[in-house]
Amino acid sequence: MRKIHLPKNFFTVAWCVFHFGILAIFLTTLISYKKITFDGNLNSMYPENSMNKAAKIADANITNSGVKNNYILVGSEDFQKAKETAEKVVSELQSYPAQFEKLVLEIDESSADEIESFSHEWRYNLLDRGTVAELSTKEGAEVFAYNTLSEIYSGFSISSLDHLDEDPFLLGSKNIKNVMQAMMDSGTSMRPKDGVMATNYEGIWYVMIQAIVTDAGASMSETNAAPVIYKVCEPLEKDGVKFVFNGVNFHSQASSSSALNETSFIGIITTFIIIFLILSIFGSLKPLICSLFSIFVSMFIAFCMTHAIFGNMHVITLLFGTSLIGSSIDYSVHYFVCWKHNKHLNSPQKIRMHLFKGLILSLLSTEICYAFLCAAPFAMLKQMAVFSLVGIMSSFLTAVGIFTLIRIPIEEKRKIKILDYMKFKGGHRKKLSRTVNTVMLVFFAVVLGINHDKLRIENNLNSLYTPKGRLKEDLALSTKVLNFNRTSWFIISGKTIEETLELEEKVAERVPGTFICTSKFVPSEKRQRESLKAVENLVPLAAEQFAALGYEDGDMQKYFEEDFREREKKFLTPEDKLPSSIESILKTIWIGKVEDKYYSLIVPSLVEDESLFKGIEADFKEMGYGDDVYFEVRAKDLSAGLDKLTKMILKMFALAYVLIFIILKFFYNWKDTFKIALIPLMSVLAISTTFILAGQKIEFFCVTGMILVFGLGLDYIIYKMENKESKAEAFAIGVSFLTTAISFGALILSTFEPIHRLGLSIFPGLVAAFVCTIL
Repeated sequence: MRKIHLPKNFFTVAWCVFHFGILAIFLTTLISYKKITFDGNLNSMYPENSMNKAAKIADANITNSGVKNNYILVGSEDFQKAKETAEKVVSELQSYPAQFEKLVLEIDESSADEIESFSHEWRYNLLDRGTVAELSTKEGAEVFAYNTLSEIYSGFSISSLDHLDEDPFLLGSKNIKNVMQAMMDSGTSMRPKDGVMATNYEGIWYVMIQAIVTDAGASMSETNAAPVIYKVCEPLEKDGVKFVFNGVNFHSQASSSSALNETSFIGIITTFIIIFLILSIFGSLKPLICSLFSIFVSMFIAFCMTHAIFGNMHVITLLFGTSLIGSSIDYSVHYFVCWKHNKHLNSPQKIRMHLFKGLILSLLSTEICYAFLCAAPFAMLKQMAVFSLVGIMSSFLTAVGIFTLIRIPIEEKRKIKILDYMKFKGGHRKKLSRTVNTVMLVFFAVVLGINHDKLRIENNLNSLYTPKGRLKEDLALSTKVLNFNRTSWFIISGKTIEETLELEEKVAERVPGTFICTSKFVPSEKRQRESLKAVENLVPLAAEQFAALGYEDGDMQKYFEEDFREREKKFLTPEDKLPSSIESILKTIWIGKVEDKYYSLIVPSLVEDESLFKGIEADFKEMGYGDDVYFEVRAKDLSAGLDKLTKMILKMFALAYVLIFIILKFFYNWKDTFKIALIPLMSVLAISTTFILAGQKIEFFCVTGMILVFGLGLDYIIYKMENKESKAEAFAIGVSFLTTAISFGALILSTFEPIHRLGLSIFPGLVAAFVCTIL
């Protein structure tokens, strides 16, 4: 085979093109993004809903609404004190426009005027079922007309009398009550009191502030809204006043702050340990400076590329990125062991040539594994994969393109003292290898055999985050006070708008408690026709009604009938122009047309018994509605989505395994290829056993760790195969293992459950790969 001769400075030029190219891309995208953003949203941790497109839109709608909407409850035994404190909070928070899009305390009178106008305009179409039933007979209509007169002349009427010349039966006023009730059902159990929304729970008055945050306020940066709220509220929490905080933003801020602190801590500790190791081994500042340079550059350029592609950096990706310290330093260690110890390699180019096959195969195996993760339908996993792909490529190019520019020490200084104490005796090593491997396999077989029933993929989304301290207490109390926690909903579908609304109305009749749905604001055409038919019984009574109200114009009856006949030809739909307060609600629950069907949601305020709602779904399936009525329990459905994603990653693992096996066969004989291929299997057994012993399920983060270890673990055996009897290479593998194990092992200390599980997966897998390689 003809050798390819590359220009002398090829890899140095490649390093410059790679790094400055990515930097240029990052700076270009930063102009459009305008700022560097860190995403700490807990919902970003979860993969997309694995159902149809409408279900994904439903998830996005309710999730985005939940992220933006935060509630501050101001509690006191004295309602007036709670209200005054709430007013102070709103007054101070209004001075932070970057964080808050809207702060709602007082009831919006302009919104009420808008709803009054809407209710009057559609007064004939929107009557509730009770009123329709009352007006369905002539006798009932007469009683209704008489009762309306009694209400008008009683002096205690709370209905608007502004439109009596057009609406002598106060139909619009009845609609206002229905619409306002529907709006109240769309939110919390709070009710109007003295111009604010409040409720009394266990003797404490709670006044509600709705804080709708901006995109900046929801982001995990210095503009996050949660610290601002704490800053304003904490000094006011005295003299019997207490605050209760509810909203995704508070939990995201707490978890991301903790994760960022852990990132700093783990990164600093890992770096100091690695500094100590390198100084102890090489006794020189050059390897240390070069290694730190490689780490910094690889992490920086990985950050630039990830942010450029995704527009933000999730804190979990950043925390996981600290583990890149151990991976990226592998190349440095292998290079500088040769640089310091292998005297026969008397030039940087010879060192590169000596290491190149091992380095390139190591790079290929690792990059293939990360590349497969890019195909997963999970944004956060893609971020982690891109970050690692770019970071490891940077480290490789630094080793082969930058380190070769460093002059080799004089021959007298090319010695690593610790290697003098390393003894290699083939016979003893083979015997030890057989013993250790047998013990490991028997141990794995016994543990997995006894616990074989636990060897199944099972994800539990609720286990990934558990609120602590005050946040845990506030979540429990606010759920009781507000009687509000949107975690599940019905997805209703039909071929037309009318079919969807009619089905929604049938389901809504069965739903217990308070809930929100489109047909509460915009009934089906069928219901609107029923309303119009009922109003028809009032038409003959109009003349007498106008006379009783003091209108002397004899043509009022005619005008009323003409107006009714004109309007009975019009029907309201969810896609018509509606009051802004209603549109903001329907934006969440009316999905509209997706592909060939229309979709809408019925969202209960609180679901305490999921089986009851699942029973409703089952009943409608038996009636022949199939998937047109589906009750989604978000946590369970997303957990099922994680199960599917986990199985997908396992398939990627198998595909990567086959691909790398084929690549290795081009370079090694069958015996060595099989020997290399056994290492990842030992790692998988070690990881599975560790999770079983730790009482953890085999789940998404466990399997993700497996595929990452697969790439990293192969590095050790490839380097060893290239230098079977070399003490220096065995030593380099040992140092490489230590640095990688330290950086990944440190993740086990994380209190953030996803990162903890990644560490718990990767660390024992690396240990197994290293032990098998060295022996």
